[in-house]
Amino acid sequence: MGPAGTTIQVSLRAYAGLRHYLPGVPLGGSRVVHLPPGTTVGRLLDLSGVPRDQVKTCFANGIHAELGRALEAGDEVAVFPPVAGG
Repeated sequence: MGPAGTTIQVSLRAYAGLRHYLPGVPLGGSRVVHLPPGTTVGRLLDLSGVPRDQVKTCFANGIHAELGRALEAGDEVAVFPPVAGG
């Protein structure tokens, strides 16, 4: 970890029914979040108000990511809900 007070900047993009958890973010946009180094994808969701149980799939920089994945500066996180259909 870096010196006390150091943060990293990541972006969070929510799709479909998860978008309403990020009010003010335009369609296709993302929210920029400043976090302590080592913050996980799951903690990002918690801090952003996105319920973990509503998220089916997470990606970090276009690669599938588990909730325990530690984030790094510049990461772009995308979250998707379960998809229904036939």
